Amino acid sequence: MEKINQLSYPKLYLGNTKYSFSKFGCLSASLIMAHNYLYGRNEPVGRVVPALKYDSDGYLQWPSISYLSLKKVVDIRKTATPYEAIKKAYKNPNQMAILEVNNGAHFVLLWGSWWPGLGYRIIDPVGGKSTFTNLRGYKITGVRVVEK
Repeated sequence: MEKINQLSYPKLYLGNTKYSFSKFGCLSASLIMAHNYLYGRNEPVGRVVPALKYDSDGYLQWPSISYLSLKKVVDIRKTATPYEAIKKAYKNPNQMAILEVNNGAHFVLLWGSWWPGLGYRIIDPVGGKSTFTNLRGYKITGVRVVEK
């Protein structure tokens, strides 16, 4: 699976909005990486993003992820860290967890289990690199779980 760096797409916009993928595409990038991992593909960002639907404020319209043959099965927002939902998704080979961090200001893809002192291993779409939540100072405030 190819890691996606959303900063590499400054001229790609979320639907017909003024919001660029490079600044506001972390959730979409995480979904594309989840799809690519679950299906063993590398779908081009430039083809997927225009197929997803966004409202006028740039928020993803979740039913549109059916384009990626995904469906959302868990949606926990702005709560204490949803450890149980994260653990359950991590153990299911047909599911991927997208972590909401810093009260919804950013989304990252869960890539590995909890490491004491380091937090969860993630792929951060800003930069497209593997890192850990605690190394980036990310406070997990929610989780979206998708499955194929």
